[in-house]
Amino acid sequence: MRVSRGKASVSGDITVSEDLDFLTLFKLLRLSAPASGGALRKGNQDITNAEIADAADIALSKLVDDYLLPVRMTTRGDMVYRGDSNPERIPAGAEGKVLTMGANDPYWGASAAPTVVRKTANQTVNNSDTMQDDDHLVFTVGADEFWVFYVFIVIDGRQASDFKAQFSVPSGGSYGCLTNPIDATYEALQTGVMIWQFAANFANGALFIRGFYLGGGTAGSVRLQWAQNTAVEEDTILKTNSYIQAIKL
Repeated sequence: MRVSRGKASVSGDITVSEDLDFLTLFKLLRLSAPASGGALRKGNQDITNAEIADAADIALSKLVDDYLLPVRMTTRGDMVYRGDSNPERIPAGAEGKVLTMGANDPYWGASAAPTVVRKTANQTVNNSDTMQDDDHLVFTVGADEFWVFYVFIVIDGRQASDFKAQFSVPSGGSYGCLTNPIDATYEALQTGVMIWQFAANFANGALFIRGFYLGGGTAGSVRLQWAQNTAVEEDTILKTNSYIQAIKL
């Protein structure tokens, strides 16, 4: 390693050669406190400890900025942390993930805050009993995760066509739900299609679904699907401001 300086100051003109390594850097840092009687010299004058410390700081900064970080970090958002014995890279996390400390190393984990998704536009089905994806009510899950969720549905319902719903889940995943109204003693857990039968036509009614999702080794999305229970030429409308709230446990 080569360290040089101009006549004016140490900190203003330090040059570090490309073969910089940790051992050489360590030796440089040790120069900041030379043994008694072992002071370095620049011409006829001693190099002060402060000047040596300045040079060491510049060399360390150059090591990190020009050599270590560019090699370790390859993508915008990457981070470097202290591994078992060397600096290690943690790749940029997915949007919404939270940097979490594991037993030894950090990782990107799910946010502890609830995921809340609001339906921002009406969605209409007419004369169809084929399940369709809801345009908005969906949340993302990781592999082998367990979530609880609550769905609030604002609906214009029709007596002749009624209403049904289910959830699409990642491969291997499963869910269980309760729907309104709740029986006085208990309500059977729904694990597939849920059906509501209406006694009359109505506007701006409310339906509720409470449930859980259990992952089966595959990441993906949990999405509400729905349709008329009986295909009738009349509008069934799932309305703006319906929402889903989900929490990973």
